Amino acid sequence: MQLAALVVVRKARKLIQAAEFAPNNMITLAAKWPRSKPLVDSTSLVTAITKKVIDDFTAFAGVLRTAKRKGKDEDEGLPLVNVAWVLHEGATIPKSGVVTAKMRAAVFAKVRERSEEGYEWLQDNLPDEPGVLVYVIPARPFMRDAEEDPATRATVERIFRQAVECALLGLPWSPPAGVGVGRGAVGA
Repeated sequence: MQLAALVVVRKARKLIQAAEFAPNNMITLAAKWPRSKPLVDSTSLVTAITKKVIDDFTAFAGVLRTAKRKGKDEDEGLPLVNVAWVLHEGATIPKSGVVTAKMRAAVFAKVRERSEEGYEWLQDNLPDEPGVLVYVIPARPFMRDAEEDPATRATVERIFRQAVECALLGLPWSPPAGVGVGRGAVGA
């Protein structure tokens, strides 16, 4: 299971680094100025993709971390949101929803703090609709794409098939030809 999960993790990481997803919106572009690749502001998402063997027949491949609440009340430390899940599935925060003028101001302040040039670009390129408070995060299904990739599926199936054959014959198991456990060795 460990190796099968590793095959999926490596494919997901490659997909993120290739950055062939929906482009970032203007606010994200300004915040990341001058970088523009979706999902790749740093290596934090790529390195957060991990694997965990649940049992002999089940493994998890994905991001286990979630953002935690901050503050001094009883909710501090409780899970807030799985940011990777939101990036993967996409989200729309409607005008009547969570986005307030205060939140919008905070986003703009963060953009300005990270890049004065990006902030100026954002100011020049904002739509003429004052008061638009809708944020749309497009889906970028890096895990689903990795799991559904034909080469990845074939590699995982080969790992399982050989493991079952070895178990039935009472033979020791070793990775199938072309599928190694060393860094970069998986052929998916």
